[in-house]
Amino acid sequence: MKIYEYKAGKVNIKHIKDYAFSSNKYKLMKDIHNLLLSISLISIALSVVIALSIISVMIYGTSILLSVFIDAVSIFSSFGVITFFWSRYKRDVSV
Repeated sequence: MKIYEYKAGKVNIKHIKDYAFSSNKYKLMKDIHNLLLSISLISIALSVVIALSIISVMIYGTSILLSVFIDAVSIFSSFGVITFFWSRYKRDVSV
């Protein structure tokens, strides 16, 4: 398995063994940490929004438009979280 690393305008191709077992193990841990952090934050945000939409339907009864609005806000906020972490990751890689 090969890993393509972009740094300082160049693409370096490394084998997974060279990448994982090099002296700089911090890079691999940072990549895994950023990936798991973004996945966990998105799943937490979506579960909170689903709970809020269920509560709003229970409280307001027939207000389906409110539920659709809350779901739309959750989808756009999850895209915002993905964009934020992607830009943060790209900034870390370009350094």
